[in-house]
Amino acid sequence: MIDLDTPFRAKARRLRPPTGANFDSAVWKRSYADAANKTEADQELFRTTIWIATQSEALRRNFVVDGLKELGSRLSVILGIAMINRDFTIAAKLSGKARAQAHERGAVALDYLVAQPIADGAGRKTEPSNFIDTIVDVAEAWLFDAYSEPSDVEHAPSDLTQIAVRAARRYSLQHILHTRWREALWEGWYLNSKNNAPLWVPGDRQLATLIEAWRVREEANSMSFVWVDMSAWARIRPDARRKRAMRTVLEVKPGKRLKIKIGRPPCLSNRMPGILAEQAGFERSYLLQFLDMPFPLDQRLTCRLLSRAWHVIADLGMRMSATAPDFWTAR
Repeated sequence: MIDLDTPFRAKARRLRPPTGANFDSAVWKRSYADAANKTEADQELFRTTIWIATQSEALRRNFVVDGLKELGSRLSVILGIAMINRDFTIAAKLSGKARAQAHERGAVALDYLVAQPIADGAGRKTEPSNFIDTIVDVAEAWLFDAYSEPSDVEHAPSDLTQIAVRAARRYSLQHILHTRWREALWEGWYLNSKNNAPLWVPGDRQLATLIEAWRVREEANSMSFVWVDMSAWARIRPDARRKRAMRTVLEVKPGKRLKIKIGRPPCLSNRMPGILAEQAGFERSYLLQFLDMPFPLDQRLTCRLLSRAWHVIADLGMRMSATAPDFWTAR
């Protein structure tokens, strides 16, 4: 198997990444030249690093999102989160349709059903989990840049749609380059070519196979536990379901003063609420140890709390869109 603990690779993990604006190629060249016992994998890592740095610099120089900086940090953050919600909702609906079609064809295993591929706007197909992971990672880079801008601006652009679409594309490309870099650094992948066509290949196919097998197995185990909870939910009486449900938005009334009704849903449906299904998957996976760990910069926050808040906000959005949608879009 490939050696991922060479002296050069250990140095590389402490250097500035090639996707950052502060990347220094001279420092990388010196580190590579001074490293002892360099391997062929080290050479590929160095070559791939320089290539990713070149692509990242070209992306920053040539793919400028007009109007994004002019939004200011506050409006840019709001727009970024709105894009996450929009894309997440679209992915959930497409995934539901794909699951229903697979079920009609005779599929019954839940992990197989939830892995049914969906197509993005460009026609590329991927699993819903990969699509959603990309959405979240794209937003991370977007929000990071947004926080470096002034909080508010006097004259923000009025057409946010084109800014949002172009920014999503820009940060999607940035995310792809950052993902390739992590794979190169930690898993030994590198850039190759065949018949003048670029190829992204693993330095150790056995290791790449094991990592992919672990990922698939982890997803299958997680969904199996969710399926157990969902089956049990269907057999529980509505009054018992309601006790297990979490408080959320039940009703929204528009007017001069917004009225929001909070409480536990009646849970008359046999379908388990999304937050409980998500929590079941978290608690029966390796993520359990992180759920209640306080954030380093704000001890009041945990992943479990943010997960619950996300679903409350999602329920609020659905109630608002179902109740007088013209009222909300006009505000």
